[in-house]
Amino acid sequence: MNKLIKVEPLELPDDFLSEIYFSKFFPVKQLIEKGFMKRTRYGITLTKEFKNHIIRQLEKLRLSQDLTSRFKEKRYLEIELEKLWNPIVCAVAEANGCKCMVKEDGVYVSISLADTIRIEASAVYQWFRHVKSLLEKASKNNLKIIGDYV
Repeated sequence: MNKLIKVEPLELPDDFLSEIYFSKFFPVKQLIEKGFMKRTRYGITLTKEFKNHIIRQLEKLRLSQDLTSRFKEKRYLEIELEKLWNPIVCAVAEANGCKCMVKEDGVYVSISLADTIRIEASAVYQWFRHVKSLLEKASKNNLKIIGDYV
C-alpha cells in the first residue's frame, strides 16, 4: 500500500509576494505545461480552467457556500486565503493523477508525488497571495488594475 503524507505549503518569506521572485522558487514552465498557469503580457496568471478546477474542489469538499461564491466572483479581498489551501492541493493532486485524502487537519497524498504536489500547490497559493496583495494596494491607493486576473 502506498503511504500518504500531509501536504503543507512551502514556507516563504513574507515579502515574497513580488512576481519577480516567483520563477526562482517555482517551476513556471511546468505550471504552464500542466495548464495551471499561462503567460500574459502582464506576467503569469492562473488559467480560468484551473480556477474552475479549484471551484469544483470547493464544491466537492462542501466548504462554505459564501467562500465558494466569493471565489467565483473574484472577491479575493474578502477571502481568508488559508481556506483555499485544501481545495488547491486537491485540484493539483487530481491534475497529477493522484488521489488525495482530506482529513480534518489537512490533505494527504501519496508520498511518491508529495513533493511535486506541494511545490505546484504552493505556487498556486502564492499566486493568490500576490493577487490579493496587489488588490489591497490598489484599493488603498485608488489605483486601477490593468489586465485580467482570474
